[in-house]
Amino acid sequence: MKTVTGQVSITISPEDEKQIAIEYLRKEFGWDSDLFIEGGMVKERVTNHTTHAWEEVLTLREADQLDTAVDWILRSLK
Repeated sequence: MKTVTGQVSITISPEDEKQIAIEYLRKEFGWDSDLFIEGGMVKERVTNHTTHAWEEVLTLREADQLDTAVDWILRSLK
């Protein structure tokens, strides 16, 4: 069996590069796209479904420094 090692070069557009970074940070920090900070609290946009659908905002917890940093970074990348 012969093993060949080498490098692979790909070109990623700036938009795709940003999206990859956003997805990685969300996964790494458990920050869903529906989470946001408002008034010092971590909140989540939720869509409820029955015979019709409606959105509501749930307050999850008080935002700590990590929440604030992740939210700021992700908003900056958008």
